[in-house]
Amino acid sequence: MNPSAYEWRKTRERMKDARGEAAEAARTRDSELATTRRQCAADRRAMKTRCADQRAKSREKANAVKARSREDSKALRRAHKAGKRAILLSEHNDMVEQNLTPEMLGVWRELSHKFAWRTVTPGDRALQFIEWIEEHPDAITDWQMDNELSDFDHGRAERAHYLAEAVPF
Repeated sequence: MNPSAYEWRKTRERMKDARGEAAEAARTRDSELATTRRQCAADRRAMKTRCADQRAKSREKANAVKARSREDSKALRRAHKAGKRAILLSEHNDMVEQNLTPEMLGVWRELSHKFAWRTVTPGDRALQFIEWIEEHPDAITDWQMDNELSDFDHGRAERAHYLAEAVPF
């Protein structure tokens, strides 16, 4: 069985059509692959941007937490330091008050903030105050007079408050 010329021609046409279909399929495939590559590249860029944004937000949150933590610890250190300072000042004032006469104590309690306490010993601070009293001899009597008046006014206000709260029978 030898194929006839007609069969050869039909076979060649079918082969030509098959090659054309294969070429068309290859072009379609290449076009779809290019589209897919472009889409994937765009998706990767978008994902990179989203991931970068998420990383930036995470960093901002972490930095904010760190900053709050630093501020909290600074505030605690300042409070602790202020508490220590207040305790030291109180102890320092107590030591000075031991070296003063009872008449001088009221004046001292009003004016103690004017005498440096960190650079001198309590004894030197007491001496500075005593020297100041010697330079201002009327300071004690002025303070005593002011204090007596304020005690009198305080007592009167306390009695008025008591009378206002009293229940009449």
